[in-house]
Amino acid sequence: QVASNAIREAKAKIQYEALMEKQQAIGEKKDRYTQEVANKELDMNMRLLDTVTHFLKRYNRKYNYDYILGMKTAGEIIVANDSLDITKDVLNSLNNEYSARKK
Repeated sequence: QVASNAIREAKAKIQYEALMEKQQAIGEKKDRYTQEVANKELDMNMRLLDTVTHFLKRYNRKYNYDYILGMKTAGEIIVANDSLDITKDVLNSLNNEYSARKK
């Protein structure tokens, strides 16, 4: 519009500056919301880890394992004897406890 003289250069400059301020405000909001989501995600992960850890301590009072190890793809435990895998039992017990608490 400035090139075709539809609006004066001064007015175009004011509009441009207003748009830049809006863009900066949007960028700041984006950064703030991104940080809030990251904080909430961290909080949820910490609560989940705390819940599972406390459950495993209660679970182990019954079974008295020397170790309960975590296993993940490309983790430190590469191969293990499947007969030692208590994952299904732990998940079922944890889910049963969660369901009972929800009621």
